[in-house]
Amino acid sequence: MTREAAGAERSEQRPITVRLNRALSLAVVFIVAGIGVQGVLSARVVYGDGAYYLYEIIQTRTFVLVEPVRLFLDLIYQSLPVAAVKLGVTDIRTLMLLFAIGSIGLTIGVWLAALIIARPRGLFWPVAVAFAVVALNTGWMSNGERNLHFALVVLSLVLILVVRESKTWAIGTLLTAAVLVMSYESMLFLGPLLALAALTRRFGHRRLGFPDRGRMSDWVLPFAAALYLLGAAVSAISVIAPRDPRNLEGATAVIQTIAQNPQLLLSGVAGGFALFIGIVWRKAAWVAGVLSLATSALILFWPAIWFQPWMSYSARTVCALWLAAWVVATWLWTFRGSAAGLRIWPALAGVALVIAQAVPFYLHSDGFGRWLSVFQAHIPASGATEIPAVLQPSAGSPQYLWPWTNEYLSQLLATPGHQGYILSPKDYRSPDAKLPSPLGEAYLSPLSPLTR
Repeated sequence: MTREAAGAERSEQRPITVRLNRALSLAVVFIVAGIGVQGVLSARVVYGDGAYYLYEIIQTRTFVLVEPVRLFLDLIYQSLPVAAVKLGVTDIRTLMLLFAIGSIGLTIGVWLAALIIARPRGLFWPVAVAFAVVALNTGWMSNGERNLHFALVVLSLVLILVVRESKTWAIGTLLTAAVLVMSYESMLFLGPLLALAALTRRFGHRRLGFPDRGRMSDWVLPFAAALYLLGAAVSAISVIAPRDPRNLEGATAVIQTIAQNPQLLLSGVAGGFALFIGIVWRKAAWVAGVLSLATSALILFWPAIWFQPWMSYSARTVCALWLAAWVVATWLWTFRGSAAGLRIWPALAGVALVIAQAVPFYLHSDGFGRWLSVFQAHIPASGATEIPAVLQPSAGSPQYLWPWTNEYLSQLLATPGHQGYILSPKDYRSPDAKLPSPLGEAYLSPLSPLTR
């Protein structure tokens, strides 16, 4: 479909359809923003490895750089707590808040930017679907470069496909491309796809769905493509010679990950149907829409299949592969014309999937806050104790225990009367492992930290 034909189809939209589409898209923006606010104000940032990273930032007063391939994103999301520690801030609640702003708040901000930019250009619902499938499957464990990386990939594609050239567009396109050079290993295959999209717009025709090309595109798009390919090369080096082969082994366990996480599988299927709506012709769109709605309803009303918090880490490779397919599908959506994004079926399928994914995400965030309060109450006055039974997962309950970092979490939540350690389970700690050094009296708080 040409852009002229798409414009004609858009002019035929009923006023009620346009108003409903606008209302549903606004609802999605508020849901996404609400997830960001809840994430920043909660203590979810110290779940899992987050406790270790924040502890190390406080102790070393500098960045915690583990994977060279992720250097740029590490520097970005750790910058606020590092700066605060260097300036003498010792209040743990403040440091947790700044860490959450850098990891959760910034990531949600990039997703919101992609949604807002895509809204008047017909790509809102593909971006919303990507948020539901990717961010709400991998983002609950907030400490990690993958979350910001995925958001930047989506924003980069939106800038390439539908935004007309301007100075702001050029800066945004090149800045995101530069950051993605050292961001995450999935640039190995996402980088070439972004480069192909950029070069297709540079050398393609507006009948392919791209905005009119001007002089700025002649150098911005090839340069951005070169940066995407450089990011792929950097990632290739990391994959060929990984720092920790065990992490690579876990990342490639795709079949096992899908088998363990039915919500991940169903959300990917629902997202695929939702994207298919914008690719097929109008008469067939309702079939994909009904299938997407039915799958989203299955997720929402079947709590037994909801993800466990630790699964948000194991889902990273599956979501990266799904995002690669999303890049291709979104380009096809653009070729069909922006009118596809104004029809009612994409809106219904998109908002249903976002709601279905957001409900367990929100409930787990609230549940972790409650669990963390219990954890803090059981920190001994001194010495070390095995993890109490009340903190261990039971049948049918969410598993908030991350078995490698309890000792670091104990120090972050220490108060004047509770300065000891809750140990990680025996199977997850080395017999000769040393307890982390106490943070010191300056970091103790007479009040409970912000755990709800």
